[in-house]
Amino acid sequence: MIKPNFPGRYPRQLLTLAVCVVAASAAQARAQDRLKVDLPSTIQLSKPDVLLGDVARVSGAALPQQLLLSNVFLGRMPSTGQSMTLEREALSRWIRQQTGLKNSQIQWTGATAIEVSWSKRRLSGLDITRVANDGLLRWLLERSERAELQATSEVADLVVPGADVQLRMRPINQAVPRERMVVWVDVFSGNRFLRAVPVTFNVAAWNVAYVATQSVSVGDKLRQESVRGAEVDMAKLPLRDATVAGQPLPLEETSLVKRALREGDIVTPTHIEPMPAVQRGGWALLQIGAGAVVLESRVQVSQDAKVGQSIRVKPKQSSEYVWARVKGPNLLELAQ
Repeated sequence: MIKPNFPGRYPRQLLTLAVCVVAASAAQARAQDRLKVDLPSTIQLSKPDVLLGDVARVSGAALPQQLLLSNVFLGRMPSTGQSMTLEREALSRWIRQQTGLKNSQIQWTGATAIEVSWSKRRLSGLDITRVANDGLLRWLLERSERAELQATSEVADLVVPGADVQLRMRPINQAVPRERMVVWVDVFSGNRFLRAVPVTFNVAAWNVAYVATQSVSVGDKLRQESVRGAEVDMAKLPLRDATVAGQPLPLEETSLVKRALREGDIVTPTHIEPMPAVQRGGWALLQIGAGAVVLESRVQVSQDAKVGQSIRVKPKQSSEYVWARVKGPNLLELAQ
């Protein structure tokens, strides 16, 4: 048997060295099993939901543990666009509550607090104006044959938080075009409303309407030759005319003018009214009875009236008035 050729104290030193190596290896293994979270002092985000992996660098341990830690939900960004501060101690408590990990299993490095803010982007005022222009033009062409518009207000560029910025034109709450119109454009980041921007336009919108070819007094009949079709800028018309301009006119011998017209005036249904079925001071036929036996007599009318109205009439050979209902032109029946 060959004996080792070293002094007796060496085996004890080698044993001590071996123990140290094993302990160091175990400590290194434990260190590799720990998760590491490195916090920067500031970071900018473009989405509202904040996860730990969005604001910190997670490493160490196995990949499933890294994913578990990275996907811990921390909260939502302030809707006002302001920043928020996350303290390391508060984060550590929250993560232990959410994952069940012990404090010894996580190694924190970096800043003791992190300021999280929205990422910023510059939004061109020209883009806002273009959205308003396109939307208003579509609205005008739905109500006119052709239209022109010119922006009169200059929209400044905006610095807005978030990456998913959207521009949405508000519905126009007007019935007809006007010479000056204001369009509101809402600015969103995702589904989060940021602000509204007004854009002002000068507007012209043309439609074919009726124009008087001659002057017509109140009470006169409106005849076919008294009007002609012409292209008219609806935006310049008085509101009461603009809402009905271009609508068909009942150009009949029974149409009377109730608003005086001058040559060149826009003619709308509001300018005319049907001629009364019976006229004050005129004579009409009154029918009395029903079925096979109907008596008729001439009566004098006390007022203008339309079909369906009840008025007082005076028979030809009487001084007393009776009530009668208008059935048609110069035709009445005894009111029940």
